[in-house]
Parts: sequence; structure tokens; C-alpha cells
Amino acid sequence: MALDDQEKKSSERKREKESPPTKVLIRRLPPSLTPETLLEQLSPLPSHEFYFVRADMSLGQNAFTRAYINFQSYEDVYNFRDQFDGYVFVDGK
Repeated sequence: MALDDQEKKSSERKREKESPPTKVLIRRLPPSLTPETLLEQLSPLPSHEFYFVRADMSLGQNAFTRAYINFQSYEDVYNFRDQFDGYVFVDGK
């Protein structure tokens, strides 16, 4: 592999690392929270990808649900943070 190829790959990796993150992880959600209820509480959301992980109830009081949201732009992440930082998510109970 030529030195130029290595330099190109290195600069591409740097550029990827320098771009702001677009993924948000919401942890410690109520274990009985459903994806539909969560999305209702979050709506309206800009264009995004959504992944929901239900709580493992065998963990007892340490069972929590979590959700991953991948936004299209980092500006959407900042807006989401400003709106939901410190927000208490509740389930139907």
C-alpha cells in the first residue's frame, strides 16, 4: 500500500471522528414503557431512526428500558438535548 493511500485513509478517519455525534441513548426508562408511549412523549421528532430495548424483568428493580435515536443532523441532537435534558419519562402506571 502506498504512503498516499495510508494518508488518505488516516485523514478520512479523522474527519469521521471530528463530525459531531447524531445518536442519542435514553437510559433508565420505566420498565413497562412501550415504544408507542415513548414516541408520543417525544413527538414531534425530526427525521430519525429509532431502536427500542425492552427491560429484562429478571433483573428486578434494576430492570430498565432504553431507546436509541439516530438523528439526521447534529443540530437535531442539540435541540433534543435542550428540550429533554432532565425530563422525567413516565409509563402508564
